Amino acid sequence: MFAYITLLKKWWRSDRIWTNVLVYWCRPVRYIPLRFDIWALGKSQYWPRRRMIEYQKKRLAALLCSTQRFAFWREKILVHSMDLSSLEHGPFSRISIVSKKDFTGVSETLYTDGDRDDEWSRDFTSGSTGTPFCFYLDAHHELRSYAICARMFRTAAGGVSYPVVSMRVSERMGVTIPRGRVFFSRGYNAVRYRVEELRDFLNSFGRGVVMFGFTSSLIELARVVNERRISLSLRGLVAGGEALPEQGRALINQAFGLKVFLSYSTRELGWLAFECEQHRLHINEEWAYVEITDDTGQPLAYGKEGKVVVTTFDNRVMPFVRYDTGDRGVISEEPCSCGRTLRTIRILGRQIELLRFEDGRTVSSLDFSQIFDRYTKVVHQFQIVQTGPFAFTIKVIPGPYFENYKEELAMNLESILHPLAAVSWEVVEHIPEGPNGKAIKFIPLKRAKHIT
Repeated sequence: MFAYITLLKKWWRSDRIWTNVLVYWCRPVRYIPLRFDIWALGKSQYWPRRRMIEYQKKRLAALLCSTQRFAFWREKILVHSMDLSSLEHGPFSRISIVSKKDFTGVSETLYTDGDRDDEWSRDFTSGSTGTPFCFYLDAHHELRSYAICARMFRTAAGGVSYPVVSMRVSERMGVTIPRGRVFFSRGYNAVRYRVEELRDFLNSFGRGVVMFGFTSSLIELARVVNERRISLSLRGLVAGGEALPEQGRALINQAFGLKVFLSYSTRELGWLAFECEQHRLHINEEWAYVEITDDTGQPLAYGKEGKVVVTTFDNRVMPFVRYDTGDRGVISEEPCSCGRTLRTIRILGRQIELLRFEDGRTVSSLDFSQIFDRYTKVVHQFQIVQTGPFAFTIKVIPGPYFENYKEELAMNLESILHPLAAVSWEVVEHIPEGPNGKAIKFIPLKRAKHIT
């Protein structure tokens, strides 16, 4: 019962107490509710499904009531007729799905709480879709986010709490406060040139750390560690921001002598899933209600692929209700052998990373990325730039076998892209990353023209 009340933010865990401006900005005080949350999340991941569903309904009911302060949501949600007894088939599932474009086309005053301007922080998505998105997060979101991350990092470290180092281009709200630090990598390209500095930084923590980084950065770090035979003081690794191919996972595991764990998050929604010891992604159901829907917004059955649609519980300054992440995924009802009862999800790729030809042919970025996954010693890094309707220039940082296999690789790429596709190579020493430090694997024609 203590864990249940804590996660509902009742009584001793009320946000009215802990997110009060005078209290919240005193960092030592924040450790009190954080300890409550970390302990409760350790219990709730093993709750019976009935209890978790009951908990989510209560969190949704409170959230939907709070949305009535916003004109944007009053038009979409009729709380008085909102029966939450059946989330999959009731009125909740008939709330229209929203996306970035729904927010960018209207005044911020319609969907944010200006009366709480001393409680929120402004942030942006990376703009990898070509449309940067401004959003707001508040102290309610941040405080619970710290605990969600703590559970993820402890899982990666075998259940032990270690200091956390986030290898990033910039800080991110709600990642870690307990003994946490940021190593500003300036993108995955900087890893090779700063690995000795990173080693010394990690060694300064003494007994080791858990490190978080973008997948591309960790793969590059693994290559450098292997090449230079460098030892890093690591107790756990968490990758995020990008898919983790099996070859990349194997490379990281071998280089560091420990298993890498995957996370799933978006900048605006926070930490949505974490990988367990069985390498299945468990949804943070105490944090968000995650659905898989068809293109019309109707929930799909377990095991069916569809849109990943998310409702978060803790951001009151700018609620996200049935928000389309742009990802596609599958939720499983099969129990996980790790013992956790949180549902598991597989993320299948970004909807936005689609290449559409004039004749109607559509190719996912995952299709050509998976081809490169089979040539890890041929190409170290790549970026596909569409230079014409069927013409593609592929910038590569070559591996040791590039000259031997580049023709075979080009043929495989042309076959997956289009029968008329023509591929040319451009060997480079450096491939610029995006503004958030993640690798940009594909630049479509319209963006390539804008860049040039």
